[in-house]
Amino acid sequence: MASQSSRASRFCSNAKELLCGHGERPVLRTSSTKDNPGRRFWGCVYYEVQDGCDFFRWADLELGAV
Repeated sequence: MASQSSRASRFCSNAKELLCGHGERPVLRTSSTKDNPGRRFWGCVYYEVQDGCDFFRWADLELGAV
């Protein structure tokens, strides 16, 4: 459990350094697709609002889990 907390803290620290194409911090979202139901990912805060940013990163890959 302590190692999970340590990894989660390190991940949160790294996530704060991520910036999308708009220069904004991405937001943590949950997939609702058939292939990846419930899988968490980082995406642009302006997803489906503004054009030009395709920022996407699976959150579980950051934690080292697949």
